[in-house]
Amino acid sequence: MNSHDRSLLLALATCLLVWILFAPRVRAQESRALQNQPNTFTKTNTFSGPVNMTGNLKYSVPTGTYLLASFTEGAGYTGIGVRLYAAQDGINPHIISNTYSYIVAADGVYPTIRDPKILRVNGAFYMAFTTMFPDPFAVPTYSAKFGMVTSPDGKTWTNITTPDMTSLLDPANHWLWHNGVQQVDDQLYVFTSSADAPTKSWAVPFYPAGASTTFGTPIQITGTFSGNKCHVQSIVKIGSVYHAIGSDYGPGLAIFHATSSSPFSGYNGYSVISTGEGAPLLVTNLDGAPHQTPDGKYQFYVFVLGSALLKSTTDFAAFTTQTVSSYYYSNPVGDYFHNWGATFVDDIDTELFITAAQREVLADKASANAARTLLGTTTQSGALRFSSPDAIINFGTAGTINDGKVNRLRLYDDGDFVYGLTVHSFEFGFCIGAGGTFHFRTGATSITSGTDIATLNSSGDFAPIGNLVLSGTGKGVTFASTSKILSGAGSPESAVTAPVGSLHLRSDGARGSTLYTKESGTGNTGWVAALTVSSGDFSMIAGEDLSAKVGYLVEVRDASGTANAYLPNAITDLTFFVVTSGGSGSGTSVTLRPFDASQPQYAYLKGTCVPGDQLVLADTATSADKGKLRKIPSAAGSYRVIAVALESGSDGQLIRVLPVPVGVVTM
Repeated sequence: MNSHDRSLLLALATCLLVWILFAPRVRAQESRALQNQPNTFTKTNTFSGPVNMTGNLKYSVPTGTYLLASFTEGAGYTGIGVRLYAAQDGINPHIISNTYSYIVAADGVYPTIRDPKILRVNGAFYMAFTTMFPDPFAVPTYSAKFGMVTSPDGKTWTNITTPDMTSLLDPANHWLWHNGVQQVDDQLYVFTSSADAPTKSWAVPFYPAGASTTFGTPIQITGTFSGNKCHVQSIVKIGSVYHAIGSDYGPGLAIFHATSSSPFSGYNGYSVISTGEGAPLLVTNLDGAPHQTPDGKYQFYVFVLGSALLKSTTDFAAFTTQTVSSYYYSNPVGDYFHNWGATFVDDIDTELFITAAQREVLADKASANAARTLLGTTTQSGALRFSSPDAIINFGTAGTINDGKVNRLRLYDDGDFVYGLTVHSFEFGFCIGAGGTFHFRTGATSITSGTDIATLNSSGDFAPIGNLVLSGTGKGVTFASTSKILSGAGSPESAVTAPVGSLHLRSDGARGSTLYTKESGTGNTGWVAALTVSSGDFSMIAGEDLSAKVGYLVEVRDASGTANAYLPNAITDLTFFVVTSGGSGSGTSVTLRPFDASQPQYAYLKGTCVPGDQLVLADTATSADKGKLRKIPSAAGSYRVIAVALESGSDGQLIRVLPVPVGVVTM
């Protein structure tokens, strides 16, 4: 090894020694630095274990959320601000923000923020609204302005410079009403109107460009609008046709509809929407611009006699109607919650700020955060809650932790909870509300294919579809009277404890010892075997071929010490039985029924008869007539009367007869 190689080797060894001595310390410092950084989880990350952290936790609102805004207005037109709501179904809104006051400066003091409309474009929120001086009826000291703000998260808002539209107002400084931000032809427009008669309506195009917005020049929309006030003017485009929708403040309130090939002019075909479910007429105020949902429907909100409705349509002619939750109207005294527009969104990520030791509630009302999109309106409701050391998962909708109302679904918990599906609970398993039914099914849900095993309803009725199988010694059915139905091998006497009135089915019993009744005592004695009496059809060996002789009378004869069934050989033979199953030939088993007077029976007839005729055996000289009955002959002789005819009959017919033991009659 030359000197150059030895120097290179020495340098490598030195580097290795330095790394061994100092690398752990560097890694420790890096680890501590990472531990001190806030933890941020986005919707694409997964983690397990308790949440021990401070920092930002992101979650995603499920696809299909409606964002709504409403202005609040105090007595005397003193402005309070705007509240934001969210509703996954459009009809059950929940507040997702506190009141925002004085977002935009306006002329005078206490500006009123009215008629907000939310739009979400390229990940940002835009909200347009109007402002009004405290007393719009004072002349001439009032004014109205159009305002717009933007926000990245729905919490912090920034003003956007807006165009001055006072030059279009007639008279000047008149009201501005119900502006709506809408996206038409890949451009954003603000539609607004004033309270003149007829109302003036304008479209103001603008384009979102980063943190700023560039507006176009206000344009007045023209068309035939009945010469009355146009309230909540808004435009939607279907195909190549533009549809103007608004409220008519003429002789009565109504929803009008007009169409045009241009978004700004030439509207015609003014008509009042008056068909479909819950058609709005005369008592209706359109409230908020229409919005389109993924299923292609257009939806907008209206007020009808003080109630809010969500109306859906695909052609602005026929509607379906849903009532909006009354939560909108549980307002403070003197405030108004109305004039709101909805926007359908599916891309919202809202940050929740959590400071937790461990197992903290993900979201609740007390925290006043945006997660209430998923929750109810009462205190301590939780979407996903780790509420006790024993709870693994608890989906809650209302109530406090231990008030018996929180759970709709809980997995592994031992607390006192009344409702829901509970696994490993000390008190409650499956709980059914009034009128509900629980389906036990195999292989599918109750709304798809599958087979019910049993059902259980809130009245306590349990209805198994198949057999009810009870396993284990002493297991049975207990009734409200405490009497039981039990089963098992061996005699229950001195072995099975049961109350009086109980039954025991003995699996290894013989005739007379298969059924026991408990007639006395409270312990395991007092069981008595219930006697059973056999009657009806029985089996016997055929002494000849009786396979085609059902309905024929037979007698019993000895055959080498065995009773066999035979057709009669004489008209006076004792034929006490009728064949009900003829077997397959001589020597095989046949089924016989006693031919007695206990009940009417059927037998074959030779000749004819009428009801009441006495019947005897047919002449046995003809082999085919053996075992048949016939009307007693008038010719002299001795005959055994064995039945009375109950109906008229003809030769070879199976007739209904009543066996009677009259005996031998001599003619």
